[in-house]
This record gives sequence, C-alpha cells and structure tokens, in this order.
Amino acid sequence: MKKTFLLGLCILTYSSLFAQEKFVTVDYNPSATYGIKAGFTFPRTPGLNRNLIASNSGGQAFLSSASIDDQSITSFYVGGVVNIPISKSSSGDIYIQPGLSFVGKGGQSVVTMAGANSGSATFKETISYLQLPINLLVSLKAGTGKFLMGAGPYVGFAFGGEKQISSNGAMTQQLDAIGINSNSTSNLQIGSGGDIKTIDFGFDLQAGYQLKNGLGINIGANIGLTNVDSKTGSNVTVTNQLVSVGLGYSF
Repeated sequence: MKKTFLLGLCILTYSSLFAQEKFVTVDYNPSATYGIKAGFTFPRTPGLNRNLIASNSGGQAFLSSASIDDQSITSFYVGGVVNIPISKSSSGDIYIQPGLSFVGKGGQSVVTMAGANSGSATFKETISYLQLPINLLVSLKAGTGKFLMGAGPYVGFAFGGEKQISSNGAMTQQLDAIGINSNSTSNLQIGSGGDIKTIDFGFDLQAGYQLKNGLGINIGANIGLTNVDSKTGSNVTVTNQLVSVGLGYSF
C-alpha cells in the first residue's frame, strides 16, 4: 500500500507540473460543479483482532499457539463531492475536490489451530465512518471523456461498528476457555477506552475515467496513518487500509 501511495503521489506531481507547463488557458469559468458517487470498498485492518483476543484472560498464550490470516471484507461507500476549478484549459483541468462520504471499513481474521485442538474461528469487524477527503485532482482529456487522478488527506469519524465471532471444531472450547464467546455478535465500542478510536486520519488516492455526459468509473485507496486501536497498553499498531471501486456522476 505504501508503494501504491508513493506511485500515485509521483504521478499526481508530474501531472500537475505538466499542466502548468503545457496548458493553454481558454474560457476559464470558475464555477464549481457537484457530483455523487457510490460503490464497493474492500477494507482490511491488520492487528485489530489480535488486540480483541489478547485483551481477554489467557488471550496472549492463545495467540502464541495459533496462526492468524488477516483478510479484507466487502462493504460500500456513498457520498458527494464539490469540484472547485483552479485551472482550466483545452487539454484538461486542475481542481480541488472536497467531499463527504459514508465509508464502510473493517476487516476479518481467520484463526486456525492444528493438532489435538484443531479448528478455526473467524473474527470479523465492520466499522462505519463519516469521511471528509480534500483531494487535488488533475483531468486529462481522452477520447469522448477524460482521465482523472489525484490525492489528498482525509479525516474520518467512526460512529458505529460490529464484531462477529464464529468458530468450529475444538476452537469453540478453546475460545470459551479464555473467556471469548465462540459464536456471537456485539457492537464495537467507539472512543477512548473502547475498541476503536473516534478519529482516523490518512491519505486518499483517486483515479478514474469520466464520460462527457458526467458518468464515470472510479477506483481509489485509503492509506490510514492513525493507530485506531483504543485499548490502553496495546503494542500492536492498527491502521485502516482499503481499496474501492464504484460509479460517479458529475452535474
């Protein structure tokens, strides 16, 4: 993910310099436009499940004898953006794009034990965020539409979440022995002293193609920089990571 971010940042910087050197300004209209977007997210949150397990009595010993596979889950996003042009030309535009979106994040871990206590358990968390990105975007005309690419910071505010645990085999007894309900669903506690911190901060990467009629396809990524784990005394860093794909419409 870090390599993806650096590549995206380099592309954006090059495009911005190219735009300043080569664009010939024509009929500049400073009016802002608006857009809506929605699609799927594929988030993962490495480390979160380790802390959920380790916080229980005997959890550390349990982790030392188990293998853990952190995986992404499928969620969704929906929101709106404002496109504020700062340069307009015959070849494309440069603009600032603030937005506001609901974004589903989280992840899951599959914990497996072999031998006499063989079995597996799945720990899944879904976290709901209200997210505010501010991106610098460059558009380059191509065919009947234009390519879009950009990046910028985001701040997210967690307002709800859920954790689910399911198990099979001897894993059920192993979890019960350390005080974890082996098949359960409960709410994540948001805020200080809970499971997840309220505020998440990171970088947003965006790319896509938009048709002349305003309809477009978007791909993106979030690279979280904040340790969102709220448990005191934890030595595991937990960051939100995701990729997304969806559709948008500008009007």
